[in-house]
Amino acid sequence: MNPLLKEAHLDGPDLDAIYRRVAEMTALSRTGTETDHAAEFPLEYDASANDLDDEVIAPSPQTSPYSDHRPALIALIGSMTPAGFEEFCSELLSRVGVEDVETTRYSKDGGIDGTGRLRINEFVSQPIAFQAKKFDGSGRKVSSEEIQRFRGAIGGHIAKGIFFTTTTFSEDAKREARALGKVEIELVDLDRILEICETYEIGLTEQKILVTEPSFFERFRK
Repeated sequence: MNPLLKEAHLDGPDLDAIYRRVAEMTALSRTGTETDHAAEFPLEYDASANDLDDEVIAPSPQTSPYSDHRPALIALIGSMTPAGFEEFCSELLSRVGVEDVETTRYSKDGGIDGTGRLRINEFVSQPIAFQAKKFDGSGRKVSSEEIQRFRGAIGGHIAKGIFFTTTTFSEDAKREARALGKVEIELVDLDRILEICETYEIGLTEQKILVTEPSFFERFRK
């Protein structure tokens, strides 16, 4: 045992308590709460092991980087106003590379919430139009009639339509969007919106998380 620890009269049980407190403090730094430390702490500790020379720590399974933030992201999207959701979808289009994105006036959009140009190559671009439909709750699905009205509003001068929603689309709406001989409508439901936000880090910030390196401390335990 380290002589300094002997001098401080810290042996098995005392060291166990210190280790547990370090674990709790590490969990606090990651979660900001004192509840359910064991669930948050990334290392497993055997509280019955009094000899620190034993193997008492092991890495826990890694979780997906795209899991913890989703409930908060869904709530934030759900808190948007209909006009705010239109602006949000406009931002999504700009961030993925659509050029000259503009939104129409919310009260007089005529079924088209915005337009832009999709760059094909250095010489060719296509005009696109989008509609953003925000619903309260998750039970409402976009119908095939709504897809038809959007397509009718587009007319013949738009190459492609994009329909965003905070929920999802009915099966009839999906078939209508893919109908042959008509302007193609790309459907973007809530799941796809979340994926776009994650891929392009829109409204999300990657944070550095500090974790302990048990191997570094191994030589100080001898």
